[in-house]
Amino acid sequence: MSVDHLSDLNPESSRPARTSAENHRAALAVARRHMGHVAWPTVFASLGSLVGLAVSSAAALTGLWPMWVAMFVNGYLLLMQFMAVHDGIHDGICGDNKRFKWLNDLLAWIGGILTLIPYRGYDVMHLAHHRYTNDFERDPDTWCSGRNPLFLILRFFTQTPHYVYMMTRMGMWKDKALRRPYLIAGAHHFAAWSLLAVGFVYGFGVEMAMLWIAPTFLNVALIGLIFNYLPHRPHLSQERYTDSGVFLLPRAIHRLVTVLDMYQTYHLIHHLFPRIPFHRIGLAFHEMRPILEAEGAAIHDWTHA
Repeated sequence: MSVDHLSDLNPESSRPARTSAENHRAALAVARRHMGHVAWPTVFASLGSLVGLAVSSAAALTGLWPMWVAMFVNGYLLLMQFMAVHDGIHDGICGDNKRFKWLNDLLAWIGGILTLIPYRGYDVMHLAHHRYTNDFERDPDTWCSGRNPLFLILRFFTQTPHYVYMMTRMGMWKDKALRRPYLIAGAHHFAAWSLLAVGFVYGFGVEMAMLWIAPTFLNVALIGLIFNYLPHRPHLSQERYTDSGVFLLPRAIHRLVTVLDMYQTYHLIHHLFPRIPFHRIGLAFHEMRPILEAEGAAIHDWTHA
């Protein structure tokens, strides 16, 4: 495997359309109404989760609640930090307003540091996932696939080190254009584990492990489930409108689950038009649904179940 197929990836990279020109134009017209603006809800989610992480960690350190509670709370709050990385890769935070490109990149960098999913380095992996969805040779997210539940859980928790392995296997370190993000990703992990080692030497390693390192593994496991596994299973289709799915849950729980999983119940829309901010992909889906149905999209509708 080489890096040749990675050289032309960009923030709008996605699988080329093999759909009717009329349907594609109609879907694009809908998408344009939902992208291009500054995604302030993403900004607020990122900043709000930073405050939440600080409060949760302080509560654990002062004994207001158990360390293990903070571990799970921080693990979930890191999902909001990941959204800044995820949407930032596609310039989904700044949209077409380049005056806010600095904010897009700043929040994505912060999110990458906290989640140990580095903005530069992960961007190459994520764009490869978009271009080669469900291609087991070139899509790094197919790591989170399979039928054995125990192996799946293990893979969910190890997706991040698998990215580093894939970067190395693809030879990113040999390519001048890709060497920098590869080294950044490696530096992220080396620094984190070095800090943890220092923490244990000086007596605060348990706190660091419980409040930061363990939550990053909980976060990446959640990402593996709601981003990489559920929307793409059974990981067979490599067609633009059918390589991902939409899940419409019973009305009593759909809205709550959609908010909690950062709208990944509509993951297909992100694959079709990755520059739409995560909080608008549900709206885009409902406007686009007739087009998606005409294209045979995988819409799992349990609304009336």
